[in-house]
Amino acid sequence: MIDKLRLGERGKIASQSTARELFYAVHRQPSLLTGILQKRGPIVQKIELEISFPFWTAYWANLQIVRWSLLQIVASAVFPLVGLSLVLLWITDHHILETSEVILVVACLLFKPLVTLLTLPLARRKNPLSAGPFRYAFDSDGIHVSNNDFNMSLKWTAILKVRESRSFLFLFVSPGSAHTFPLDQLRAAGVLNELRDLCRLKLTDVQFRGR
Repeated sequence: MIDKLRLGERGKIASQSTARELFYAVHRQPSLLTGILQKRGPIVQKIELEISFPFWTAYWANLQIVRWSLLQIVASAVFPLVGLSLVLLWITDHHILETSEVILVVACLLFKPLVTLLTLPLARRKNPLSAGPFRYAFDSDGIHVSNNDFNMSLKWTAILKVRESRSFLFLFVSPGSAHTFPLDQLRAAGVLNELRDLCRLKLTDVQFRGR
């Protein structure tokens, strides 16, 4: 027992001596501290906020995310092209449009907005949790999402790309699916620029409209 105590004291003295030597070394050569910090990597401050999705926020998010998904672009373009083809055909044949034909053309041209307007309420009724609020936390390990019913974490390596529209920040986890953050809510929480900087630090495929 006495030997163990002596070893413990020696270890404590050695640790104190090492810390003292490190302090004086950094004092004599400040660049040593810079090297130590570079090896440890940048210090990441944890970002926390709460996000909710009222109906019209979710509606515009569903429309704006289309531009970064090739499959959704193709699917969304089919019916507008059909509508334009019908218009050109009728103009060529000098066809006088009836009311039902006008409605058909308008429906084709506005297919994606109309379908989203009809299907989004059904999806929100089926899954009430989709409206939020969600608690988000960002740190050096990844993204953590929770509410009263679930808790989920994603590593930064699970994020494929980051894109920013006029109203939203999208963190894509697949080509057509993303965690969506309304810019006005990020600004209100005072974390928009911090989140942009963190995404730049952790990811390579990032595109922002702002700084």
